[in-house]
Formats: sequence, structure tokens, C-alpha cells
Amino acid sequence: MTITTKKFLNRASWIILTALLIPAGAVQASQDAIPGEKMYPVKLVLEDALLVMMKPSKSATSDMEIKFTKRRLLEVEQVSDTAFVVESLNSLNDQVAGTTDSIEEVKDLEKQSELVQEYIQTLTETQTSLQQQKVAVVNRAAPSATAPTAVNVPQAPVNNYATTNQVVNNYYYSPPAQQDNKQDYEVQRKIEETQAEIRAEMQRLRQVAAENEFKQQQQQIEADYLESQKKYQEEVKKIQDKNEETVRQNQEMIEAQARAMEEQRRAEEEERRKAIEESEETRRMSLEEAQRKAMEEYQQQQNQGHGNGQGNNNGRGNDKDHNDD
Repeated sequence: MTITTKKFLNRASWIILTALLIPAGAVQASQDAIPGEKMYPVKLVLEDALLVMMKPSKSATSDMEIKFTKRRLLEVEQVSDTAFVVESLNSLNDQVAGTTDSIEEVKDLEKQSELVQEYIQTLTETQTSLQQQKVAVVNRAAPSATAPTAVNVPQAPVNNYATTNQVVNNYYYSPPAQQDNKQDYEVQRKIEETQAEIRAEMQRLRQVAAENEFKQQQQQIEADYLESQKKYQEEVKKIQDKNEETVRQNQEMIEAQARAMEEQRRAEEEERRKAIEESEETRRMSLEEAQRKAMEEYQQQQNQGHGNGQGNNNGRGNDKDHNDD
């Protein structure tokens, strides 16, 4: 863990612990506190604690930072007639730069673009408000012959404090009848510094917007390329599937033909086997018939020979009897 991370965690822990120790009533009372009031430091601590808790979400943090910028501007307007205006302008100055830093860290380009546009609008409104306050300050300093005059500031009839006295949190801020010109010059200088800072931040925001647009274009190009690649691969896959289907069908046809040929061969072999068996059976029967006939002829011959033998014997016996006689 780096030293910077440790410092951040220590600061975050201290802020959250401090916020938890603040009574609920004090939290509610601090919401409308302005610079110079006792509850204002509590308000700032609670804001820091809120930002720490929202730190993981850059978008949410930036949204809150923009709200805090508007809050700092409102505080400047509320204390414009008091000695705390310079301190309030310093807080606004810091908040303006911090909000831009937060917006730059947003990773979601679409959200970042929305935040940039919203913050530019907020800073434009802030510039308008500061310009009005500067005019009021210049008008207060206008009666002095030695006071420097603001450049390009319309000179209005002097109406000291007529437009800046306000009631804030039931406190009525009424500046002294003769305000020190030195204070007015300091306020005018600080307003101009804040305006310059805001112009610089708006330039940063425009640069962020330009980079954001470039990145979005790059992402769109990459997305279009990936989409085209996906479609190309899908088309290739369709062609491959079609070819594979054709090959499969051809293979099935070949296999079917082979099976048919095999069945035909087997049938022919079976027919030849049957024909051979029938031929063998016919030959065997013919042979047996021939043997039977031969045997019958032989027996007939044997029978005939035996009959002739008996006849001869009988003749010889008759001749013997005759001779005896």
C-alpha cells in the first residue's frame, strides 16, 4: 500500500468518524450554513464525508461535485456584503477546479459528456453571477477619485448596497455606510481571479469534451468494425454450415449408394449360393438316381444270372436221370 493511499484512507477514516460523531440536529442545522457561521465547518465536513463514501462511483461523485459548485456560488452570493466573501470566493475557486478533476476521471464516455455539458452550463451561470457581483463592487468603489476602474464595465448610477443586502438564515447582513475601498478592490481582484479560473476550467472542459468525442468516435469505429466482423463471421459460418450440409448430404448419398451396392452384392452372392446349392443338389440327385438305376440294373443282372444258373442245374439233373434210365 502506497503512502498516498494510506494518507487517503487515514483522511477518509477521520472524515467519516467525525461525521458519525456529529449529532443529527447539528447535521440538519448545518445544511444552510454560510461562511462565517459556526455550523459552516460542520457542513464542509459532511460534504467531504459524502464524497468519500461516493468515491467508488466517479459519475456519482462528479454529480455531487457539480452540486457543491452551485452551493459555493450561492454562498458567495449570500456573503457578498460581508468580510467572508473573499474566503467564500477561495472555496468556490477550489471547488471549480476539483469538480473538473472529478469529471475527467469518469470512465463512462456518455456520462462524462453529459457531465461536461452540465458543468459548462453551471460555470457559465457562475460567470454571469460573478460578473454581476463585480459590477456591484465597482459601483461601490466608483465615487473614489483614486480608485481604479474596471475595464469594459458599464458605469451605473451609484446605489451602494442597494442590490446586495440579503437576509440569510434570519440574519440580516447590512454593510457599514462607508465600506473600505481596499476591501472592495480585494473582492474585485478575487472575483476576477475566480473568473479567470473558471475560464481556464471551461477550456479544460472543452478539451475533455473534444477528447471524449474522439474516444466515442474511436469506440464507434471499433464497434462498427466488430459488428462488421461479427456479420462477416456469421456469413462465413452460414456458408460453412451450408457446405458442411452439402458434404453431409453427399456423404449420406454415397453411403446409401454403397449400402445399396452392398445389399445388391449380397443378394447376388445369395442367388449364386442358392444356384450353386441347387446345382449341387441336382447333381447329387442325378448321381443318386444314376447310382440307384445302376444298382437296379446290377440287381436285375444278378437276378437274371441266378435264374439261368438254376435252369442249367435243372438240365444237368434231368440229363443225369435220363442216363441212369
